Amino acid sequence: MAKIIGKKIKWVASSAADLVAHNLYVCKDTETLTYDTQHVTVNMPAVEYILPGIFSITTEGTFKIGLTAVDDMGNESDMVNIASPFDFIAPSAPSGLQVINL
Repeated sequence: MAKIIGKKIKWVASSAADLVAHNLYVCKDTETLTYDTQHVTVNMPAVEYILPGIFSITTEGTFKIGLTAVDDMGNESDMVNIASPFDFIAPSAPSGLQVINL
C-alpha cells in the first residue's frame, strides 16, 4: 500500500459563547459548496482536521474547503471557504528491482 501524505486544515475558533463545534465541508472545485455538501463535525476544543480523514478523496486537483461554527442549538454560522490544490495519489512504483551476484 502506498504512503499518502495528508493535509492539515487548521482554523481559529469562533468567539461565540455557545460554540460547541465546527462543521468542515469538502468538495471538488467543479461542485457547489453548500450546507448539503459532505462534511465532518469537529467538536470543540479541536480546531484542526487531517484530510483525507473520512472523506474518500483519492485523486488530485483543487478542492473547496468550507467551515462553519455550530452552537449548542445546532445553528450554523455563515460559511467561510477557500480552494486549495490537493494530491492524494502516490506515484507508480519503480520496477526492475534485482539482486545480482558478483
